[in-house]
Amino acid sequence: MKALQAISILIAGVIGVGSLAGCNDPRAVRPTQTRLARIDQYCALIRDRENEGPRRLRHTSDLISDQYDRDVAHLQRDLGYLDKWSRYDLRRWHDRQPRYRADLTDYFDGNLELANETVPHLFY
Repeated sequence: MKALQAISILIAGVIGVGSLAGCNDPRAVRPTQTRLARIDQYCALIRDRENEGPRRLRHTSDLISDQYDRDVAHLQRDLGYLDKWSRYDLRRWHDRQPRYRADLTDYFDGNLELANETVPHLFY
């Protein structure tokens, strides 16, 4: 912050000395004052932006931490769903085996040797 103030003062001094040394015409004073005001505004903008840095960084850090906590909770929830679903799917597959066998027997009229050619096409 002090470095920005020093730079602002230095620039203002260079412009001020240049305007005093070069021209005392009132038409030249107004543009110099405008330039100095813009430099002050720019330096104030930079100073305010730099002073906001720690607050913005802390806010971003909090957001990252919150998002991480949500992601961990969602992952644990999804792993539970996946475990439950895979157990259900495997149990369902085992429970339906007699039905699948009966359907295939009906489909091939008891000649399950025909299934050797047909079944792979059902799954691939």
